Amino acid sequence: TAEATAAREAAVRIASDTTLTDAGEEWILDAAQIRAWISFEKTADGGFGPVVAREAIEAGLAPIAAKVAIAPVDATYLLSGKKQVVGVTNAKNGRALDVPGTVASLISVVNDRVAGLSISRVPLSVTTIEPALTTAEATKTAPLMKPISEWTTYFPIGIKNGQGANIWIPAREIDGYVVLPGQTFDFWKAIGPVTRAAGYKDGGAIIDGKTEPQGALAGGICSCSTTLFNAALRAGLDMGARRNHYYYIDRYPLGLDATVFQSGSGSVQTMSFTNDTAYPLLIRGTGWSVGSKGYVKFVIWSVPTGRKVSFSTPIVKNVKPATDTTVYTTDLKPGVRERVEYPVDGKDVWVTRTVTDANGTVIHRETYYSHYARITGILRIGKAAPPPPTPTPTPAVSPSPT
Repeated sequence: TAEATAAREAAVRIASDTTLTDAGEEWILDAAQIRAWISFEKTADGGFGPVVAREAIEAGLAPIAAKVAIAPVDATYLLSGKKQVVGVTNAKNGRALDVPGTVASLISVVNDRVAGLSISRVPLSVTTIEPALTTAEATKTAPLMKPISEWTTYFPIGIKNGQGANIWIPAREIDGYVVLPGQTFDFWKAIGPVTRAAGYKDGGAIIDGKTEPQGALAGGICSCSTTLFNAALRAGLDMGARRNHYYYIDRYPLGLDATVFQSGSGSVQTMSFTNDTAYPLLIRGTGWSVGSKGYVKFVIWSVPTGRKVSFSTPIVKNVKPATDTTVYTTDLKPGVRERVEYPVDGKDVWVTRTVTDANGTVIHRETYYSHYARITGILRIGKAAPPPPTPTPTPAVSPSPT
């Protein structure tokens, strides 16, 4: 029929190459792709003709949306060799495809082509995305930034922490990290992939209640998470995820350690906190060594708000004294000692943190409870192997009388 012929001709006009443009860039929707969007249906006026569904256009734009997208870049703070804030780097706007706007433009083009107009180029609708930290905001706050809290942890450098690498690498990754007002810092998200390629090594882990000196990749990383946890505590921030170690490790504040892990079964424990102030936080992380002693330190910078932080004296109950055991073994050379486990008392600990604002109003008060298991110490000492047994002499055979 004439109506069917007209519908087919309109579909041919619709299904022609279309160039989408934005700021000198071009993306092509070819005729075959557009043809796949077309179906023939009854029209609103009771006739019959080609129809392009909005959903089909949206699906067709998805690959282009991915190419158009540019993430915004936040401004950052420039730091001197003395770890002072001396300036900022400029932020950059991002962009994203305005899908509803672009779909509307394409539907308009479809209607124009049905009417007989020849249109081959269509401007994209693009939305500008501003960075979370603008150049103006960073420039405004940079001169006002001061250290508002810090914490340092000492640790013995050894195989239990990958010779220090498993603590210093995440500290280096976090160094310079900015947490904007309202944002939440998550330890694992902040440090990125934990891989051997990144420099991480096998280190200590507590597995089934026992210390395995090289039981996990990045073992020992908890010295990093615990140090930052304590710096954030003392900054008066809104604290999030935290879990104590299986047993107490005395280089950490009693009741204020923060272990992190990612198990092979998919279980994840992180350490987190939220910036509930009106100003950006800048986290500085450093690590160094003096002989066999390693150190990791975090300093949190921000615009001081007058917050004050206090801690209760730890309440310690249900103490279960540990014992030490000695095992003599021929696996070690005589006299050589190997400490497998240190004796650690079991206990329950409660510590309360109180944070007040500049007017003395309490804004945070929480009690951290930690149950620490008792660990029996194990000291192995080498001993000499026992001498081989003296063979039993064979009795002489007496001659038989003749």
